[in-house]
Amino acid sequence: MIKNFRNKISLILVILSLGNLLSQNTRSFNNGIHVTDEKFYTDIEGNILININVLGHVKDSGSHLVFDGIDLPTLISVIGGPLPGANMRKIKLIRSEKDSKNNLVYTINLESFYKNGDKSNFVQILPNDTIIIEETWAHTIFSSSNALTTILQILAIYLTIIS
Repeated sequence: MIKNFRNKISLILVILSLGNLLSQNTRSFNNGIHVTDEKFYTDIEGNILININVLGHVKDSGSHLVFDGIDLPTLISVIGGPLPGANMRKIKLIRSEKDSKNNLVYTINLESFYKNGDKSNFVQILPNDTIIIEETWAHTIFSSSNALTTILQILAIYLTIIS
């Protein structure tokens, strides 16, 4: 009888330990997404999602859960697109860990894709990648009305002096 009681207590302790272990590694949110300590997530429908960070000159920068296998143009579309003056020739993709090619940083030019659909320089997006889209230097200068006004005033003074 005591042996049977010990077996039941041992079984209860094992079940409680497993329950505690599982509850530490999984969190559920109101939107039906179950987040684990893994690199991949699933939504309520079983779709596989990954976390991507997008920074820079885009409409909705920040951390985004997107479908696994998403390509860069689709990701940019999902976050609302680039802002006017975004440098689409030098998009940086930074890995959280070295990939199979032993790379941490890629520079991607989307201009050729936008012009003729060329996907040859695309890189697979992996979990926890960070995408950085910077503003072009020309847009930075000309978007500041004070800088443009100052440049035009200096040019007017120069032209007045040399005339």
